[in-house]
Amino acid sequence: MSCCGGSDEKRRSRALEKEIRKGKRKRAPYLLLLGAGKSGKSTFLKQMRILHSSGFTKVEREAEYRPLIAQNVVLCVKSLHQGMLRLGLKYYAMQNGQLGEAMLDYIAEGYLHEGLADQFSTFWLDPSIQECYSRQREFGYELPDSTKYFLDNVMRLGGSEYTPTNQDIIQSRSPTLSIQEFSFTMEKRQIAIVDVGGQPSERRKWVHLFDGVRGVIFLAAISEYDQVDRDTGENLLKHSMALMGTLLSTPFFTRSGFIVFMNKMDVFQDKISYVPLRHYFPEYHGPQGNAKAAADFLEHQFCEIAPGHSGGVPQRRGRSPSISAAMSSLRRGTSLSAQEHPEEHLI
Repeated sequence: MSCCGGSDEKRRSRALEKEIRKGKRKRAPYLLLLGAGKSGKSTFLKQMRILHSSGFTKVEREAEYRPLIAQNVVLCVKSLHQGMLRLGLKYYAMQNGQLGEAMLDYIAEGYLHEGLADQFSTFWLDPSIQECYSRQREFGYELPDSTKYFLDNVMRLGGSEYTPTNQDIIQSRSPTLSIQEFSFTMEKRQIAIVDVGGQPSERRKWVHLFDGVRGVIFLAAISEYDQVDRDTGENLLKHSMALMGTLLSTPFFTRSGFIVFMNKMDVFQDKISYVPLRHYFPEYHGPQGNAKAAADFLEHQFCEIAPGHSGGVPQRRGRSPSISAAMSSLRRGTSLSAQEHPEEHLI
């Protein structure tokens, strides 16, 4: 599986889509990975590959992920500079402002070299940039989720002998614009998970995949409870809930297992301490700043979406079992809701 685009991946994606259209995959245990854009589906597949396969080869790390991570780092710097402009903040050091301005038209190609990494490190340590980062909610959370991670580690990422680690790969992001599949064996059974992308432009591909599906893994980024779509003004978490409701009303899923992963729990736990859930979900009457109470409320909201779904809706509360256990549960036709710690299974 390749998570980074390229002509080979596009050819594999077209071939996979053709197979599914012809019904060649209906006999195998076949799971769909669905969710709105930026819900963490590609990250889920990366972690499944690390947990249940041989991981990533040295060639993939060097040829695919090292350039991608360089692009991600440049995007982080560019997004921070744009945030500075929107907030009207002045740089503590003039050269950092000049660097930020230069990045607006900069196209990252190849690896991140040490000289640029050093400049990015200085840029990140600018007190004004730190203020900008802490105020990202004021300019619509335009920063990538991995901003702090990549810029905290930028000197390592720019090292001449640098090879991306598993965590670096997990933190990297590239929009899923083609169908991706991950197959693995568990308990002597072959299981295939297919990700078709979550951006609205990709959802047209979903419909012909539904027939014969064994189960659905639906990811929802609950950290988006206070975020809105720039074009429609719709609350992103409520949009995710509505999308889940639409899927559950589809006849194809009447008897399919349906697992809901409440994702990006680490971001949610941090944010809930200073952004009250009640401002965006007025029906929440639990204690302010209490991550567990807030997560329990959101879990209940997801459960309420389709109480009559015969394939099962999330019922189990508290911390989830491992991904392997979740897969086993799905094969048995039951459902779970997952609240994962990012360092264990999900980001």
